[in-house]
Amino acid sequence: TQSREIYNKFLMDSIKVTESLNLLEKSLELYPNNVNALILKSTILFQKKDIQGIIEISDRLIELDPQNPNFLYRKAFYLDISGNNSEAQKYYQYAIEIYRSLIDPANPNFDLMLEYLICLDDSGD
Repeated sequence: TQSREIYNKFLMDSIKVTESLNLLEKSLELYPNNVNALILKSTILFQKKDIQGIIEISDRLIELDPQNPNFLYRKAFYLDISGNNSEAQKYYQYAIEIYRSLIDPANPNFDLMLEYLICLDDSGD
């Protein structure tokens, strides 16, 4: 029946997520600085609602690229949803400063500007 199909789909999705996470772990053992693998891992951990794990991945991404405003924004967002609002605000403000320094009105970058606006909105500014 329909409820059994939904349950089976959920079960298969859970298995795929776990398998993907295991493969990413193996990949990161070989290539611990692979930014794309770290970002993908954070996406999977978000699906699993593992906020502490996502914050740890965010720390690693920031360690690899401390001037990347998107990494700083993501950490702020994860801290925010974990309830650590004061620490989140520090990361939001730092990300906003970097976004402002990168945005060039004479040569607009739509993606960068959109990230900046989302960061501003989430920070409460």
